[in-house]
Amino acid sequence: FRLAAGGAVPRLPPALALALAALAAVNGASYPGLLQIKHMHGWELPPGRVLFDRWNSHSRVVAFEQGLGEPAYWGRGTASRADQLPLVETIGLQIDGSAYTAATRFDGDPRSLGWVGHDVTSLGYRLRGRGDVAVIGVGGGRDVLTALGFGARSVVGVEVNGILTRLLARDLRGFTRLAERPDVTLVHDDGRSWLARTDRRFDLIQMSLIDTFASTAAGAMTLTENGLYTSEAWSLFLDRLRPGGILSVSRYFAPGRVSETARTTSLAVDVLLRRGAAVPAAHVMLLDAANVSTLVVSRDPFSAEDVATVRAADRLEGFSERALPGFVTPDSVLRATLEATSPEELAAATRHAVFDLEAPSDDRPFFFNMVKLSAWRRALAEDLGGAGVLAGNLRATQTLLALLVAVLLLTAATVLGPLAWRGRRHGLRPRTFVAAGSYFSLIGLGFMLVEVGLMQKFSILLGHPIYSLTVTLASLILASGLGSLSADRLAQGGRRRLEHLPALAGLLIVAGVAAAQPAIEASLAAGFGRRSLVAVAFAFPIGFVLGFFFPLGLRNLRQASPVAQSWMWGLNGAFGVLGGMAAILVSMSLGIRACLLAGAACYLLLSFPARALAAQAAHERGPA
Repeated sequence: FRLAAGGAVPRLPPALALALAALAAVNGASYPGLLQIKHMHGWELPPGRVLFDRWNSHSRVVAFEQGLGEPAYWGRGTASRADQLPLVETIGLQIDGSAYTAATRFDGDPRSLGWVGHDVTSLGYRLRGRGDVAVIGVGGGRDVLTALGFGARSVVGVEVNGILTRLLARDLRGFTRLAERPDVTLVHDDGRSWLARTDRRFDLIQMSLIDTFASTAAGAMTLTENGLYTSEAWSLFLDRLRPGGILSVSRYFAPGRVSETARTTSLAVDVLLRRGAAVPAAHVMLLDAANVSTLVVSRDPFSAEDVATVRAADRLEGFSERALPGFVTPDSVLRATLEATSPEELAAATRHAVFDLEAPSDDRPFFFNMVKLSAWRRALAEDLGGAGVLAGNLRATQTLLALLVAVLLLTAATVLGPLAWRGRRHGLRPRTFVAAGSYFSLIGLGFMLVEVGLMQKFSILLGHPIYSLTVTLASLILASGLGSLSADRLAQGGRRRLEHLPALAGLLIVAGVAAAQPAIEASLAAGFGRRSLVAVAFAFPIGFVLGFFFPLGLRNLRQASPVAQSWMWGLNGAFGVLGGMAAILVSMSLGIRACLLAGAACYLLLSFPARALAAQAAHERGPA
């Protein structure tokens, strides 16, 4: 800008840029770098020598040596003693500072993997472990080792994080030896998207503790894992099973307290009811060990032989039975959920004053956000955090609400306050000022509701939020820019045409909401390119029409003072910032559909101030 204005070449900014670039290079070339990293649980202190530290758009992964020691377990049964376990060599993988997975040295002989059966996450393999297996979320390969230890015929491991698949295929290839085996296939993809595309069928699909603590810290945002924990996703998983096949899902559990297990159970019952199961409890087994539970869901009712196999494993390994056909836990929440035989009974069973236990759907895919916004203070005061990510969920909710307050205060201090102080003489009549202010506030709020809603909606289709950010947001912004560029030509079409534009925009958003879910379900099996085109096909026309309104509003104010135009820029920006926060809160509480419909309502309401503003502008211009 200084050069464009004819000024001299500045010296300080380039020097500062070079210095910062040098600091960035030094910081990236060493661990931990110039700045220590802090995450939600405290300062990052890997318990071993750091081997490498890598970043991508999904997460940050730090690998560190752990040496010989007890195998990594998520939920070890009480019957196995630590002094009887073999010593194995592991490399710890720390994801986003808190989540953990282990890469274990493997000699290639499945007979050396007898220790994997002590973990409750291995429950499904005792029933269908010798068939074809799909593992969603490979991590360091722990679940793949379990499949090999139980004699699986073939294993497909699907991992969304490219760092982890590259580690197993390259850096740790000789350590884990998984990528060398002909019976193991590692796939870098979103688990749900891959299963939607494949024509293969499996005897067992396993999904153990698939989340990162980044999910909890983000709180309100749609994440990859959330697309895996919805009714639509689980129905797809069951479709990819052979007759008698099972889905095994492990989550955190706290006996006597509401935990994620209550929500996975609700999700299982909801899917089974949708698929026509008369008695969902006959299709479900639930066991736990330590603070982890494994929920096993079958397409068909479990047989007496299946129940006997699981009970034998309970006695052998020291697992705790929570639900088996013919036996239901005394836990009131789980019992009521499992005994539900209709959607109405399930809704009554999952009704809770503090926690959201309803089965997540693609419209409300926020599985990890279990604390209701209306009850977060009670959950905090009564220490209802529970196990697993619930404590982080509370912190995320606090952070979200604190951020909302901070945004309100900062918007008032930096935008509205200065405008009110310096812009009192804006040159508009009160009625015109109110109409103009309402107009620019509504388009700021409405645009953000639509933008965030579309990104959340197509995150599930595209497989990860970063893809939705890239494809959906880029399409929307480019289209709105082209719409703004076309606004002057549109304005030449006469006042009556302009009066119908807000209704057109609102109806276009409503039509997009109605068509989005069927389009997503029809396109999930397509390749990434086609899925991206579907997102563009929805975002582009909506963005193009929404781009009209800001320049058309300024056109009506061109006879007004610069102070009045500053007011409108400020109000639009302020409500745009608040709209981003409002979109998150509406999506969490009421669903993504409600967020998009709220955006449509903003544009439908725009008709009233737009008409008043256009009439005022015509009056000020006088007769043609």
